[in-house]
Amino acid sequence: MKLPGKPLFSVLAAAMLAAPIVQGSPAEAQANKPATQSAPTTPSAPPAASAVTIPKFSGPGGLGTADTVWMQQKAHGAVFNVEASKLAAQKAHSPQVRAFAQTVVDDDMHANETLGSIARKNEVLLPEHPDQAQQKELDHLRSLNGAAFDAAYLKAMRTATQHDMGAEQAEAHTVRDRALLDFVRQQQKQDQKQAHMAAQLQGTQATNHKQ
Repeated sequence: MKLPGKPLFSVLAAAMLAAPIVQGSPAEAQANKPATQSAPTTPSAPPAASAVTIPKFSGPGGLGTADTVWMQQKAHGAVFNVEASKLAAQKAHSPQVRAFAQTVVDDDMHANETLGSIARKNEVLLPEHPDQAQQKELDHLRSLNGAAFDAAYLKAMRTATQHDMGAEQAEAHTVRDRALLDFVRQQQKQDQKQAHMAAQLQGTQATNHKQ
């Protein structure tokens, strides 16, 4: 019996047209894809170097914050000693006090030069003027004359050297920079000498006052 329907070749053709087109796997497609030459990459520029900020109280020579703070305080004191002693060398009543004042000027000006050299090597800024309390003391000395000036000046110098010796003793135990340590030791000897001279003159002035 002959089955009704379309011819066999028509059925096969329709089936082929209706079948989905099977493509290769993504990996195979990538492998079969023609290679393309990638554009050369330009190396990125290196990041700009950040600016190096030197702290106010530190230096490249191995100084710590305590060292530079001490140096600044020492510079304040040296400037005060020089200005007060220059004043005393001119207006002190006693020739012995005037001679002592000139010794202080010479000693402390030399010390300030040495300290300034160490500071420049370590990029530490030193003050060039007395601090506020020291300036007030200078103004007080300028207002005095005669024996009253001598007594006030000797007292100021003895107080200053005693303060310096205490600070120098503490600094000598912590400083690690060799040049600064040598300076501290020199200042200890210098301040001991000045304190002894001031004490002797104070005793002499007191004896003269009693007479």
